[in-house]
Amino acid sequence: MQIINITKTDEEVQVSAEEKAQRMSICETCEHNANQYCGQCYCILDVITGLKEKSCPVGKWNVSLL
Repeated sequence: MQIINITKTDEEVQVSAEEKAQRMSICETCEHNANQYCGQCYCILDVITGLKEKSCPVGKWNVSLL
């Protein structure tokens, strides 16, 4: 039996520090920011803004293509 590694590296999952900062700056001024939680999807902003496969639920920033 062969064991397959299904984990991803940080680089495959996380956006760059610059992209995360850009996303956070958008969220910080958003009307849906509820004390550092998104009032639309209820995610923790510091977490969701750092993930490549996530996007803003109201379309203010998109999935990372890098």
